[in-house]
Amino acid sequence: MLRGVHVDTILNHNNKTGSAMFAKLHYTAKKNPFSLVSLLALGTIAFGATASQKSLAQPASASTVTIAPDVGGQPVTAYLPDTVSYNPAIPTPESILGANIGEWHVRHDQVVNYMKLLAKKSDRITIEETGRTHENRPLLLLTITAPSNRNNIEAMRQQHIDAMESGKKVGSDAPLIFYMGYSIHGNEPSGTNASLALAYYLAAAEGKEIDALLNNNIVLFDPSFNPDGLSRFAQWANMHKGKQLVSDSRHREHDEGWPSGRTNHYWFDLNRDWLLL
Repeated sequence: MLRGVHVDTILNHNNKTGSAMFAKLHYTAKKNPFSLVSLLALGTIAFGATASQKSLAQPASASTVTIAPDVGGQPVTAYLPDTVSYNPAIPTPESILGANIGEWHVRHDQVVNYMKLLAKKSDRITIEETGRTHENRPLLLLTITAPSNRNNIEAMRQQHIDAMESGKKVGSDAPLIFYMGYSIHGNEPSGTNASLALAYYLAAAEGKEIDALLNNNIVLFDPSFNPDGLSRFAQWANMHKGKQLVSDSRHREHDEGWPSGRTNHYWFDLNRDWLLL
């Protein structure tokens, strides 16, 4: 879907191998909601790897490159568990973006707009701006948990600080803290695009399983580690995306000019260059 190649296109290219892999990913996602982002991102990588192996064995030619009409993503609920209901008062990503997830690469300003709207509509979410990039894009941090935890969040934070300073353990009944961040490389966009689906799930899902998840956990959620790189990549990919989806890696849509969206504004690789500091 992302980088302009839909799952249907990839499955056609890989036949039974791709179909079995997708079925397994879909089953796992339905059983384990917290694996959604990993599966969405890894699914793209896994299918792409299979296609790459095939292309090594058989050089690309006009007969092996897949070209298919762009039918445009799927509604967000197609990616989410059907074991819960969804609050209709919480807007879906497609209702705000004007397109399904995966139809176009999401821009950072669209991510910011949607996350702020979720925080406004849901009593499970608080949002703060932790800084700005060189290109003046906001860095966001969402705190997502049950309303009862949200109302007590400062006391819980202090409890963790006290435990760290004293060397004692936090009480066994304290919620677990999860930190989830996406797309440290801007041209690896599956994470940020998938974050829209997960944020919607955590804000809108209703039922015993989501109540248990949010009562027992606090999710710290950063939808885009690298806003400047993500925006650079989305601009390139969307600008060169056609009405027909082309899987050839040599297509201009998939072959960014320098500097690519991998790095931030300063061409700094946010995880590999970090090791040198």
